Amino acid sequence: DAVAIALFLGIILLVDFAFSLLYPKNYGQVAVYVKFLSIIILLLPYRLLNSVILAEGKSQNFMKALIGPVIMMVIVTPIIYYFSDVRTAIIFSTLAYIPSIPMSWYYSQKFVKLTMIRELPMLGISILAALIMIFTA
Repeated sequence: DAVAIALFLGIILLVDFAFSLLYPKNYGQVAVYVKFLSIIILLLPYRLLNSVILAEGKSQNFMKALIGPVIMMVIVTPIIYYFSDVRTAIIFSTLAYIPSIPMSWYYSQKFVKLTMIRELPMLGISILAALIMIFTA
């Protein structure tokens, strides 16, 4: 979790500088969207649980865990884009994985010891980061 937070903060703090060094000025606006997409890094520990499920060899459990994110990306994100803006839709799409977290926990608990008290703060940090970006960017 600490590595994911460090990477997220590194991207947030250094992306503007990196884009100014590597790209022409007309690409500067892309750095804003990279910041939005960096929320995905905060959810990386949860996404790794799906690898555990897949390694178990039960692909049907893997597919069950991904139903929520697919619905969020294919149905809900376009609706948010229609009623809001690109920025909000991008940030929402980074959080689309959240509905699969309970299923991932359930199916991977045979192989990985998980405790809610230890795992939930990262989820809260991810949602808080998304809300801050929606209302301040």
